[in-house]
Amino acid sequence: MPAVSALPVLPPPLDDYKPTADGQPPLARAQHWVTLRDGALRETNTMPQWAGSCWYYLRFLDPSNANAFCGQSAERYWMGVTMAVEALKSGSVEAAAAASSASTVQPCNASTTPGVDLYVGGTEHAVLHLLYARFWHKVLYDLGHVSTPEPFFKARQPGPHSW
Repeated sequence: MPAVSALPVLPPPLDDYKPTADGQPPLARAQHWVTLRDGALRETNTMPQWAGSCWYYLRFLDPSNANAFCGQSAERYWMGVTMAVEALKSGSVEAAAAASSASTVQPCNASTTPGVDLYVGGTEHAVLHLLYARFWHKVLYDLGHVSTPEPFFKARQPGPHSW
């Protein structure tokens, strides 16, 4: 544990923020910062595996897109924003569905909320995966990459998984 006088711990300046050639995180490049005077090593993996898997639902919306994790029109369509807007403009869910190129998808209406309609996960998902998924979705929303402030309309946690 660092002494209070050593706080806050600030990250070192880096010229390259890509992983190292052997897959280590960018902070591993700063060996002078990683190795403390007593020989202890600072943790360089600041992004746990849950954070890396928390946006998969967005990739499913546009899996063949080679230029982005998800195209804007696909995201707006599958997360329900396009149809919700059309339904609200026309006042008719049927009109929104007819305007859609794939009317087999149930369009949103004024009484529903855009986003993944149901998220089901065990206790560990509620604490870890759902937390990271909501955090990163909100970051992507603030940056303008997704159109909904919340990713999941409804969540159910039936308890711990016992596979």
